[in-house]
Amino acid sequence: MVGTAGDAGAVGVLYGSSLGLQAVSPDDQYITQDSLGVKHSAEPADNFGWSLAAGDFNADGFADLAIGDFAENLEGTTMLYNAGRWRCCTGRPRGCKR
Repeated sequence: MVGTAGDAGAVGVLYGSSLGLQAVSPDDQYITQDSLGVKHSAEPADNFGWSLAAGDFNADGFADLAIGDFAENLEGTTMLYNAGRWRCCTGRPRGCKR
C-alpha cells in the first residue's frame, strides 16, 4: 500500500558490491509512483513494479531498471483503462535516477 492506495505497488532497490548486497553507498532506494521524479501518482490497483527488467539500455556502462505497472490507466483523448505503462530509471555511479 502506498498511502491509502491499495495494490499501488513499489520497488525496493539494493545495490551490490564485490562483497555482496549493501544498502549504504549508494543508499538503497524505495520507489513508488509518488516518489520524486516519477511521473503520475500512486493509484489503487496500478501494481507498479509488477514486472522488472535490468540491463544497460542506454549503453552508458551503468545498469538501468525498467519498471512496469501493468494496470496504469492512460489518459488522453480517450481514457484507456488498465493499459499499462513502463518507466526507466537510468543507472549512474551513485544509484538509479528516476
